[in-house]
Amino acid sequence: MVVSPLFLEPVSCAPVETRLAAIRAALSEGFSPNELDRRPRGVGRPLDWAIEDGAAADYAHLKQNLPIVHLLLEAGADPRLPSRHPFGWSPIDSLEAWFKQYKIRPQDFPPEVLVLKSFYEKALEAMKRVADELDGEFALLSCCVCSLFVS
Repeated sequence: MVVSPLFLEPVSCAPVETRLAAIRAALSEGFSPNELDRRPRGVGRPLDWAIEDGAAADYAHLKQNLPIVHLLLEAGADPRLPSRHPFGWSPIDSLEAWFKQYKIRPQDFPPEVLVLKSFYEKALEAMKRVADELDGEFALLSCCVCSLFVS
């Protein structure tokens, strides 16, 4: 089984430019930015991997992933698609849950986790912008399809 580099590069410890180059190469080879990682320990889709906060040692690299989030979104990643989270959350849902929990219980967030807050804010903003664009395209398409049946 070939594992998509789009699952591996966002969590790699390589410099961000090296990871971006590998992701661009994988996209040009036809790997999908919306593919679901079906490996037993896979978290979901490439966007899920780009925001995954699995271990404190990775936070330094993870908070550099904003260009990776942008690249995946530009390549067509849909931030509304569900991950493998038990509740089927999308990356947007996951980040919104993070902020909701932070608002309710900020004392539960140690400083090493809070270094991700700015990254998460910017990533969520970018994902919501793309989701709004996709929702707008869907609404326009739905309107056009409905008008075909009404005519």
